[in-house]
Amino acid sequence: MTGITDGPVAGYPNSPKLIKVAIISIPAGVPVPSVIVLQYNPERLSRTIAPKYVQTGGIALGDEMLAGPSEETIRLTARINAVDQLAASGAVAGEFGIYPQIAELEICMFPHNTTTLSNADKITLGLLEIVPSEMPLTLLVWGSKRVVPVQLTGYSVTETMHDPNLNPVTADVSLTFKVLTYQECAATQPDYIVSIANLLSRASLPALNLADSAGGAGRY
Repeated sequence: MTGITDGPVAGYPNSPKLIKVAIISIPAGVPVPSVIVLQYNPERLSRTIAPKYVQTGGIALGDEMLAGPSEETIRLTARINAVDQLAASGAVAGEFGIYPQIAELEICMFPHNTTTLSNADKITLGLLEIVPSEMPLTLLVWGSKRVVPVQLTGYSVTETMHDPNLNPVTADVSLTFKVLTYQECAATQPDYIVSIANLLSRASLPALNLADSAGGAGRY
């Protein structure tokens, strides 16, 4: 998986193709994933990594005792803008503004509608008690070297411009993701495989840096 490829920059046919950041959501029991391609690549990506130490009774046993893979949090801000579509008389943007793009991101935090409606019918018929719904499998794709299973844990949208009908036409959406580790994924599920692949890929990178540093040492 390498990300979503866009064409060359407008007006510069020989410019390199851009890889767009994408969020892939795969609801439980739904064979067709939802692929959300961010309109603009975020200017910044913030990552926080916290080691997970062994604890007994809330007391850490020592910095050398790791309970498992570290906990990682990713934060980014996606910018959504319908100005170009409005200038081109786009029908969807003219009627809804950027509501569809905003809803596409928000739906990642809700159970799939088919599951919700099916459970509601069963509850009405007395065939099912209220049970927690399974969240979609979500992957954050930031180029070919960073594909990670995540949970969308934080969402904040600031609508910065509206049309005469008060539809939002520009907005900044702040997203916070918890990166899932292999310990948090079922071994039979795709997110487990993606988590292991990401861990192995990351573990191989220091050797590349060491080889590059050793190769350049003789040039000084």
